[in-house]
Order: sequence, then structure tokens, then C-alpha cells
Amino acid sequence: MRIPSVLLAALATSASAAVHVQDAAWSAGELGVAPVQEYHSSDLTPPEINLWTRPVRDANAATEPPLYTFIGTRGGPEIKHPAPMILDDDGELMWMGTEHGAVLNFERNQYLGQDILSFYVAAKEQWFGGHWRILNSSYDVIGTIEAKYTSISLDPHELHILNDIATVVYWEPVIMDLSNVGGPVDGWVFDCRVQSINITSGELIYQWNSAQHIPASDSFNSLDQEPGHNGTSPATDFCVADLRTVFRAELDSQGNYIVSARGPSTVLYIDGKTGEVLWRLGGRRSSFAMGEGTDFWFQHHARIITTGPDTAQVSLFDNGANQFEMKTSPSRGMVVGINTTSMEATLLRSVVTPFAKSSMAEGSVQLLDNGHLMVGWGVQPFYTEFDENDQVFHSAEYGTNLSYMHSYRIYKYPFVGQPTTLPSFAMDPNTTRVGYVSWNGATQVSTWRVLEADAISNFTWNLPQASSTRRSGFETTLLLSAKTDYVAVAAYDEEGICLGASEIFSSEDGSSTGVAAECPVDDVIQPPHRLLELPVEGSYRMLFGGFSVVIVSCLASVNIHGMSMAYGATDDEASKKTLQRAIDIADMYGGGANEKLLGSVLSQGDNRSKVFLVTKFGFTWKDGVPGYGLDDSPWALEIETNGLMAAAAELGVVILAYRFLTGRFTSAADFKKDAKDNRVHFPRMQEDVFEHNFLIVKSLQAFAQKKGCTPAQLALAWLMAQGPATVIPIPGTKSIGYLEENFAAADVVLSPADLKELRAIVDGHQSKGDRYMAGMQELLE
Repeated sequence: MRIPSVLLAALATSASAAVHVQDAAWSAGELGVAPVQEYHSSDLTPPEINLWTRPVRDANAATEPPLYTFIGTRGGPEIKHPAPMILDDDGELMWMGTEHGAVLNFERNQYLGQDILSFYVAAKEQWFGGHWRILNSSYDVIGTIEAKYTSISLDPHELHILNDIATVVYWEPVIMDLSNVGGPVDGWVFDCRVQSINITSGELIYQWNSAQHIPASDSFNSLDQEPGHNGTSPATDFCVADLRTVFRAELDSQGNYIVSARGPSTVLYIDGKTGEVLWRLGGRRSSFAMGEGTDFWFQHHARIITTGPDTAQVSLFDNGANQFEMKTSPSRGMVVGINTTSMEATLLRSVVTPFAKSSMAEGSVQLLDNGHLMVGWGVQPFYTEFDENDQVFHSAEYGTNLSYMHSYRIYKYPFVGQPTTLPSFAMDPNTTRVGYVSWNGATQVSTWRVLEADAISNFTWNLPQASSTRRSGFETTLLLSAKTDYVAVAAYDEEGICLGASEIFSSEDGSSTGVAAECPVDDVIQPPHRLLELPVEGSYRMLFGGFSVVIVSCLASVNIHGMSMAYGATDDEASKKTLQRAIDIADMYGGGANEKLLGSVLSQGDNRSKVFLVTKFGFTWKDGVPGYGLDDSPWALEIETNGLMAAAAELGVVILAYRFLTGRFTSAADFKKDAKDNRVHFPRMQEDVFEHNFLIVKSLQAFAQKKGCTPAQLALAWLMAQGPATVIPIPGTKSIGYLEENFAAADVVLSPADLKELRAIVDGHQSKGDRYMAGMQELLE
């Protein structure tokens, strides 16, 4: 087994982990009932996220605006700060509106062509008696919406805005004959009413009353389910329709409405002028012959997503249960096709919760522009994006099994947030060389720049290029020079244009001067280079040389040190093709030849913007050409026994590992075939010990054959499964073929039994001989 050299490459800067990756202990509540993220530069405390599947967006769609996840968290007393939130694909916070408290149905709407944010804010102590709140893209409250001509409160479940018309729901107690469901003739029910209101004038445009169209006998609710609502008085009115979706069908030129009645488990299509029910989908009186798999129960969030002359598609969240009974399980998102000529309903798409649970309440299904389905799982604290083939594309958990964290609906939208507040900055309490910066709600920030000066007024900012740091999550760590009296931070977009600056702070103690900084005049920067993302799962954050970067996957890069020396004949053209494909780590080998090779590739086109160069420590060769190298360690399990692995786990340090035995060389004589292969001199490769050291390779070759992978892929998969510290391999190769083979190791799944068997193999083979010759070994030690 190729036991690694290591690069300890991290700086413990966050107060607590923001995002976990497939963390079963987190899900079980072992890390806290409702763990939250904490920051240095902000007092926001959003819930931590457990990322199960990280989305990998199409690189060809890089120019498309990013999609953000909209969640309105609420729950029990363990949820200290419920609030509307916007998250990025990594589960990192973009905006949190704690001043609004717990909300329902947080989403992006459009009013007169402008993006707005909307959500329902409840009256204190109860969910009714509240209003819909409208925010602009700077997060300022610009209006509220309430029902018209009623003393009864708004229902919190639905707001739909089309142009300047808002459609809402409210409930009014009315008399209805309940004798056919075992109640009084003059019983009382909730009349769920729909109103469309002109936002600008406040004029009531349309009203529809469900009690006139949905009899009590349609409902699957029963009078004895909830004693407090048995229909005997206005105070105990029975819920027949339980409208959970009202949608003015913008795809319909007639301006009709789709109404989802949860109690009857039916979706109604309503004439936008007369109020006549044009058709019913599902329930006791469906207008359509329900095809296989099209039945649904106690649904939420029905939408007409496409229409044709005699066809339509309806998306909805099939709860399959309510708080009183379960009809089917698990809950699912679905798309049903209907034909209004043949009057048939057909199941087009059905996506099931990855955690195989039933959600008795809430839930949403949203068709994205790329054909994906975004599903919020209601009272189950998960959200999932399914691709066009209904495979899981993005999945995350925002509440543990022990909490009651939930969100009525969850959406994804592109959105540009431009807050009027200033970026927030804080200096590390232990050193004047480290600072932290964040800007709640600013979605366009790509880069942060440290601004330093010796006076507050009549000064000129010091603007060294090295002061630019890529944004890394909600809060970014900055390295400060501590050479001037004052410091501030400016935010820049992807084009290098300044968006705004923080207040000015004292470099001595980090206290604010109360004076707002301004963007440097005519300052346009070249943002630090981004990593090229690879199509495999996992996300790890590190800090290299002052730049916060994200390494995507456990196979994030290729180590290039062997391209120019020590590992046999060089092939610059083949190496260049390999560099074009991968993220690269520069190293010291070849007396500067590697650096020249890398430079020849990075100088072509926009390659430089796709690569982040990582260095650990420097060498200067005798001819003055600088080079950079990585730490080496013997080919054995020392990092597990000498405390290095345990220390890395405790400090939150990531281990970058390289050099993995693959079995291509089967004898010591193989290294003598190439005069440029320096490994012929390594003690571990000498004839008297090679046969012994090769025994582990034979064992692993046999195991790899059983798993249907190569020995190299098995070695990488095993390494990625180690712990307790995070281990990221950076396998070296000169061949693009081997590079692709290495990437495929991400698809090798090792079961607990596999890992146990492999551990026995590894522990049963101890290598003989040092890694390097005596002089170099002494230098490294």
C-alpha cells in the first residue's frame, strides 16, 4: 500500500463547522440537538448543514447565474433563531433575516419585472393574524399584503404574485350541512377563500369560496379526528377543504386558477371569471381516469407547469399522510400529465425521499429551468434536487433527527442580493495578523481585499495585489500585514469591480473607528484564481498562502513533481495534456523544469484562471532557480502511530497524501530499465527487500480484481476512507490515461467488511528499507 507523505495544509479559523458531509453522527443528534454555525465577524447563527450530495454544475453553464436555496426555518424551542435563509450549493449561508423570526413560504417572487422576496410573518404566539411581507433585493421591507374585507386573518400557506396581482387565501367560518358526514345539518366549517388583490391599488380583483364548490363529503378528514373542530360552532368549525395551494395559472391565457384542497386530496382547476370548477384531479370525484401511480393523498404545492391545447402537466408534493392517518409511504414529489380530451391522467415523474420517510405536513415540488425537480420534504428537514433523469443531484439536511426543524416549502432561484449594510469585519482576538470578513446578503462578492493605511483622513490605501483573497463561504479568513495603523476590507465582484467597503478598524486592537471606508478610486483587481471543479462529490476547505480555496472531491489534483525528474523518461507533450485536464500542484523537482512546464500550459488561453497553485515550502537550486516541495514520510503507517493523524483530526487539519504503490513494477530490475528513474537507488526498491515489499501489492491486486477495479483505484479508495482526519490524495502521474483512472477511484465503494479485510492486509505487511537514501532521509527527518 502506498502510505502517504503528508502535507498538513489547514488553518483552524472557523468557530464551528458550517457544513458536514454525510455525517451520520450529526443526523442522529450526537453533535447537538440543533447545532448552529458561529462566526467571528457576524452574530448570525444559522443551522449547520449536513451535505449528502454536493451538486456539480455543468462547466459549460458557468455563465448561468448560480441557484440559491430558499428556506424559512422554524420549529420547537430548541431552534434559537428561526429565520428566512438563502444558502449556496455547498450549504453555506448567503443571507439570514433573523429580524423577521420564523416565517412560512419564503421565496423569490417578481413584482412588475423586479425580483422581490416574500414570506408570511405570523402574529405573536400563533400562526394566524399575520401578514405577507415583501422585501426588495436590498432586503428592505417595501410592503405588506393582507386579505380584504374580512376581520378574519390571512392563511399563511399561499402567496402567488403575477405582474401586480397577489393571490392569497384566508379562512372564514360559515354554515354547511354536515349530516352526510355524521355532523349537524347546520354545522360550521372553515370556508377557505381565495382572493386576488391589486398590490398597487389594494383593489380586490377576484374572490372564490371553497364552501360553495367542495361539499363535506369530498373530504377525507373526519369529524372525530380533532375534537376541537367537530363543526358544532364557529369556534369549532370543521376543516373540509384545507386549501394549501392557490395558483393563478400564468401559463393559461384564460387567467384561470389551480386550487389544491388537501382534505379532499384533490386539485381543482377554477374558471378565473365565473369560479366554475372546470376539472378535478384526484380525490373522490376525479374528472380523470387516474393511471397507475397517479393517486396522491393530502398533497401540497400543486402547480400547472406546462399546458397545451388539450394537455397539461401538474407537479405536486404527495404527502401520503396527514397528522391523523397514513395512506401511503414514503412521501414523494410527482408530475402528472393530464389529457382534457381523453380525460386520462398519467404519471410522468415520481421522486422518492432519499431517507425513505413519510412527511405528514408541508412540502414542495419546483420544476427548475434546467428540467430538474427541487423538492422540500416538509416536516422532514431535508431538501433534494433531482436531475432530468430523476437521479439525486443535490441533497442536504438542515435539522437533526432530534430537532423539530422544518420549512414549509424550499425553493431554488437565481438571485442578486445587494444589501445597503456594510461588510462586517473582526480581528482575531489572538493575533493582529488574522482577520475575518462577511457581508450578509451580498451574493456578488467574489474577492475580498485588505486595505491598509496610516491615517483615517487624507490617506491613501496600500493596495498590494497579495492582499486579495477569494471569498470562501459566508465568512472568509484574511491575512493582515499589521504594518499600518488602520485596516478595512473591500468586496469585489467577479469582474474585479469594488462593491463596497467595511468600516475602518484599528490594526492594534481591532476596534472600529466608526468611519466607513470607501472603495479605492479607479481600483479594478484581477481576482485570485479559482480551482477547476471536478465532477465528483465532496467538498473540503483549506487555506494556502493566504488564499481561501475550495478543493472539490477527495481526488482534487495531480501532483506534478515526477513530470520532470526522478521517475523515468520525461514526456513534456504528454505531461501538458495531463495538466490541461487536472488541477495542479507545483513542486520543486527538475531544477525548475516543472515550473517551466507548468508555465507553458498556464500561459495558454484562460488556463491560468482554472488552476490554483499550491506550495508548501521553498528550495533554491544551486543555479538560483526556485522550486517547491511537499513533505515526505516513510512508506508505512507511521502517521497512525506517531500521533500525526490524531493531531490532524483534533486541529481540523487536512492531510494531503501522495505516492501510492500501484503494482506496475514487479521486480527491482524494472527500475534499471530507465536510466532516469532515480527509484533504482531507493533502499526500499533494492533486490534484497523488494520481494518482501511486493507481497502487499500481490494481496491488493487480488482484492482489486475481486472489486472490479485497478490496484491504483483500490489504494486511493482505501486512503479516502481513512480517518479520523480528512485525507485527500493527490496522486502523481505523467499520463492522462492514469489520471482518468485515478479519478474513477471516486466510484469505488468499500463496505465496512471490505475495509476490515483491507486493514488486515495492510497491518500484516510491514515494509523494509527507508524511503530515501541516507543523506536525503536525514535531511527530511
